[in-house]
Amino acid sequence: MLTDDMKLHYYRCLQNWETEPSNLRNTCGLAQDRFQQMLNYFKIPGKESNRHCTRMKADTVPVGY
Repeated sequence: MLTDDMKLHYYRCLQNWETEPSNLRNTCGLAQDRFQQMLNYFKIPGKESNRHCTRMKADTVPVGY
């Protein structure tokens, strides 16, 4: 689930997919991490992901990037 503050960054990553595919994977991984944090906060059981990509911290995606 991409939040509004991640949309512009996501679109830019789509444009640069051919030259830097890892940016899009990291952005999608970040969205998954944030969603998992929401599940944890509300104590909703979820399945932890075993993604094999580099994760970025939730506060490292520039807002309005």
